Amino acid sequence: MNRVVRVALAAVIVAGFSCARRSTPAITPAPSGAGVAAAPAPPAAALPPAPVARPANAAPGGPPGAGRGGRVPLTLEQRAARRDSMATVRKVIVDRLMAQIAGREDSSSQVVFQNLELLQDTTAGRLVRLMDSYSVALGRNCEFCHVIDKWADDSKQDKKRARLMIQITNTINREQLSKMPPSREGTPKIECMTCHRGRNEPNRQIVP
Repeated sequence: MNRVVRVALAAVIVAGFSCARRSTPAITPAPSGAGVAAAPAPPAAALPPAPVARPANAAPGGPPGAGRGGRVPLTLEQRAARRDSMATVRKVIVDRLMAQIAGREDSSSQVVFQNLELLQDTTAGRLVRLMDSYSVALGRNCEFCHVIDKWADDSKQDKKRARLMIQITNTINREQLSKMPPSREGTPKIECMTCHRGRNEPNRQIVP
């Protein structure tokens, strides 16, 4: 073979190896030991949502934060607005009832009102105020127990339940708490607010 041809052929082979080396990416082994950089975190969209804490008494399948019965508890502001709204409704009914018995407020309750099984030993005016205080203690309005303007009606079960609760309260005060030594305020007594604290269901937890 001609010397010039052999030199040219060798130059082509060397050039081919050089191009092959430049086109192959260098593989650098991953560092190990101290100083290893952490792998980048996946984007936020790829992360699963954080679990939402549920109360111990949450109803299965209810929305997050729901309590007994699947209802979401009201905030303090919502409770205050609800109390104000009910107080406004009660005031209208109480004022109308007091206007109806005007002049007889100090008469016996059983003379002014019909179908009284309890609280006959109080006056008509005080009876109306007692009914209003029961509503406040239970966080309810008058129609919870009564048919409005038909106060003698016994068709509502909650009216019968209220009578039983009055008897229970009177029995505890008369037969049990009367044994307690009197304090500066007198003999201790309980009332609806003692347990209910503005709710229909009696309080079952420690109030902070």
